[in-house]
Amino acid sequence: MSDAARALSQLAYLEIFKKQSKTLADVKAWIANQDYYVDSGMTPTSFTLSVYDREGLQAALANDCNRMSMAAIESICGVEIESIFSKSSAWATIRAYYASFFAAHAILRVFGYSYSQLEFEHTKKIFEVAKTLNVHGMHNKIEHGFYCIRIDREFKTIKFEKKNDSHKDMWRGLLTLIEQLTNDISKTSALSKHKSEAIDLLSETRKGVTKNGVNIAGNWLSELRNQVNYKQSHGAWHPNKMGVALQRVITNVSSHWKKPSEIFSPSEKKQEMELFFESTTLLLSFLQETLRECADKVGDKKTVFQLGALRMLRTTAN
Repeated sequence: MSDAARALSQLAYLEIFKKQSKTLADVKAWIANQDYYVDSGMTPTSFTLSVYDREGLQAALANDCNRMSMAAIESICGVEIESIFSKSSAWATIRAYYASFFAAHAILRVFGYSYSQLEFEHTKKIFEVAKTLNVHGMHNKIEHGFYCIRIDREFKTIKFEKKNDSHKDMWRGLLTLIEQLTNDISKTSALSKHKSEAIDLLSETRKGVTKNGVNIAGNWLSELRNQVNYKQSHGAWHPNKMGVALQRVITNVSSHWKKPSEIFSPSEKKQEMELFFESTTLLLSFLQETLRECADKVGDKKTVFQLGALRMLRTTAN
């Protein structure tokens, strides 16, 4: 386990790694249960809930985080060189992207952010509560769509803000989290050396998702995936143009993501495709270290993570 992960775990929402009441509910299902009241000053796209059922919310966030973590692990384990078309990197690129996409979602949830699609039935439930309470500033409806959901550390309030793009806005949210963690790491009790290593990890992660600062929105991995998927670019499809260096990077993905995050320096890669795979591998390493460290710090058994994502990590270690 890296010292950077140990330092960052002090900023994690460790409550979700404790043993929870048995439930399969996610955050959206928790919303449907209406165990909250709606604060004043709401708009159709921005509002705050004050929580009655804190334990239920903790369990729901844990379930969401575990689900995204498992999807990330399952996806990264399938990134490999094609057995027949050995120069092809197309499906490896697409699968690696989704591994990083799910990993980013899981990391955000570890630190209290959920980027989620609220359907009409979810916003209807919130509106029903607001209408019952005659909330000041209430409009005729709450818009459904893709939301940034920010949960406070005490699990007492949840802030909702509607976004537009489920991929681009999530990656922008990851950049916001990286900036927040970089600023907050000084508040931890970690050694100065370990704080510095945590900042280095966050910096490398930022460089990876921004193509070394070129993409200020942080969705460069998504853009490259789209180029490969929809424009068949980067020589990923036939006639394939994968060089030896890229072939080596892809071959190493299936084992390197389980290694300490400190070994990765994606920004040193010169070629776009190499940077892409190194960056996705770093995100998965970041996630698996964070899950392990948070679980070890709490020490509870039979949690949703112990039975889910952490069990998958133990399986991949064999």
